[in-house]
Amino acid sequence: MIIEIDGYWGSVCLSGKKCSKQKVREMYRQTKEMVADSKDFPDMFCRLHGFDRIPCSDE
Repeated sequence: MIIEIDGYWGSVCLSGKKCSKQKVREMYRQTKEMVADSKDFPDMFCRLHGFDRIPCSDE
């Protein structure tokens, strides 16, 4: 599964195991509660949920 996260600081693509939209929303909320700075969100999401950063295309 590939997830693209857009923010004012840019876009980040993450790769991890396949899960439902509901599960992704739950993981998002859990991570959001733990992060003070939104720039740290992708790294924290990866650590908590076993995802990896991958290169994004600049389309």
